[in-house]
Amino acid sequence: MKAVLNVEGSNAGAKFLEEFNGKTVEFNSLYKDIEINSPPLANLIVDDNVFSFQLIDIRFIDDYIFICGFVMNEKTKNGGKTLIKLKPIATLI
Repeated sequence: MKAVLNVEGSNAGAKFLEEFNGKTVEFNSLYKDIEINSPPLANLIVDDNVFSFQLIDIRFIDDYIFICGFVMNEKTKNGGKTLIKLKPIATLI
């Protein structure tokens, strides 16, 4: 899914994500065949950066998707808890 990223809040370990506010990102589930025991993992891709994201909570409010989770920068191994707001970008097929 492509969306515009807004970081609503984060702890010190996830502050690195704030530099990508307002950018277009891709948010992709690692598992396409979802089962009851599939871990809630996704990749957050922005520019040439891929961040691992473990979902804790998701809310759909108006035109936005709010996701609370743990994000990790695979290059630096820094990570922390964050709340992001995604505005999905519609694509015509």
